[in-house]
Amino acid sequence: MTDNIANAEARLRIEALAAYGTPHKEIARVLRMDLGVLRMDFEEELATGRTKANSRVAEALYRTAIAGGREGVTAAIFWLKARAGWKETSVHELTAAEGAGRVEELKIVFVEPDMTRVSARAAADRERRLGATTARAP
Repeated sequence: MTDNIANAEARLRIEALAAYGTPHKEIARVLRMDLGVLRMDFEEELATGRTKANSRVAEALYRTAIAGGREGVTAAIFWLKARAGWKETSVHELTAAEGAGRVEELKIVFVEPDMTRVSARAAADRERRLGATTARAP
């Protein structure tokens, strides 16, 4: 019976260490256990510990986010960035000083490269290299 209790306690401890993000090698060292034995005998605890912890944190974050208040706003922003793909953007406006004259509009355009020219240049380079190689060959 004590072996079952010790085994159950070990499983809980391993799952908790995995949940905290402790590397498997470190868990084995703390428990004075061979890494291979740890991975074989406690595979489930190692695999699910992190997921269970993430779920608990996500639940707490969600509850904080929907509760409102300052912490709720911060939690909601974090949640939306991490889970909903939100991101912060910044807009920079440039203005001229009073009397500085006319301000020209700056326009930046990204253009796809002309791959036919790139391919032709690559083919010419390849031909040049191969031609130089064959010219040197006896």
